Amino acid sequence: MSSNFHADIAEDYKQLYETREDYDVIIYAGEEPNAEEIHAHSLVLRTRSTYFRGALSSGWTAKDKDSGCFIFNKPNISPLIFEFILKYLYCGEINIQNQDRETILELLVASDEFGLTKLIDHVQQLFGENLEIHLSQNPVDILYIVAQHETFNKIRKLSLEAIRLKDDVTEFNKDDFELLAKTLQKCIQYIRFHEISMQDFYRKVLPYMPILPSNLFNDILRCYMFPNSVPLYNAFPHRKIFDSILIKIPHVLLFASWIDKKNNDHYKDMSPYKFILLFRGSIDGFKNSIFHQRCDEKGATLVVAKIQNSNQLIGGYSPIDWDTSNQNKSSTDSFVFSLSDSTNFSNVKLGRISSSHYSHAIYCYSSHGPNFGNGDLHLNGSCVSTSGNGYHPSIGISNGSQIEDYEVFQVIKK
Repeated sequence: MSSNFHADIAEDYKQLYETREDYDVIIYAGEEPNAEEIHAHSLVLRTRSTYFRGALSSGWTAKDKDSGCFIFNKPNISPLIFEFILKYLYCGEINIQNQDRETILELLVASDEFGLTKLIDHVQQLFGENLEIHLSQNPVDILYIVAQHETFNKIRKLSLEAIRLKDDVTEFNKDDFELLAKTLQKCIQYIRFHEISMQDFYRKVLPYMPILPSNLFNDILRCYMFPNSVPLYNAFPHRKIFDSILIKIPHVLLFASWIDKKNNDHYKDMSPYKFILLFRGSIDGFKNSIFHQRCDEKGATLVVAKIQNSNQLIGGYSPIDWDTSNQNKSSTDSFVFSLSDSTNFSNVKLGRISSSHYSHAIYCYSSHGPNFGNGDLHLNGSCVSTSGNGYHPSIGISNGSQIEDYEVFQVIKK
């Protein structure tokens, strides 16, 4: 006969949160000179957050020799927000009923950084209950933040619905456009119109032309008609959605399509996956041991390498962990690829693991770098070797090629 002691467990973790007894993590939250030292336990952080699980893994964050603790500096997150996060991680509790809009938005941003999906959903729900009040105060900062965080989909949807007039823009009259222009006048200056495809602009933006400043509209048309033109209005640096020096958004959309076994152009606007940089050879060094320190036990990963003195990109995807078990590992969904020109997708080669070689999808050897199949694609330091035949069709990589750089990304479903 089993008994339920959940209440006792919850109380013990709450006491641990309050006392911070035997802490082994020190977090400096907030900007200097107002940063505060906050204590925590690595076991709790590692168990409850994918961010801390990665950060506290072997070789990523070492313990400070003097204090014997893991040290984190988080100047972008205030002490108040960090305490909200920790109470949620330890106790499963969050109380933001009396917090202002800025605090709630900051909590959402921090939750996204730490990969706390359930907390994001809960805070979005509470925020949505008073959305009309928040939007009436200043809609610009809300829309600006949700535009940068794809996980804030609920607030984005509710916000856009709240500021919309009639469902059919063709039914708008002069008063409707004037009201919409007044509502969005502070937002328009932040919209990156020049990054919108011509087709999407025609379908989604052109119907709202009456609210666009004429000089902006003419500038957008000029940039469409003369490629590589420099925008004169609403020109911002490209958003850095992910960290890479080898690939860009079109590559991410292509890889996401392959991961889901779709056509090359299946994902056109947004990837359903996050690509989080774990390793870059030009920064971390090309030692295979460093690859394992950064990339082992991280789940699905994508490897991308650039062949020296060329624009060719090669790499592979594994939905299973790398490790140093010195064994082959099985997968039905891994693949290798080659793009002869990183800026042109017309000559793309994709090789998927064949059914007779599922059990040899990747080879995890302690002294090897990423190794797909039995050497179908093996990055050994800065050298490429290809000797296997487990992936079909062949992607035609020259054995012994030298790579200029390579990156490994953790692939996480949004």
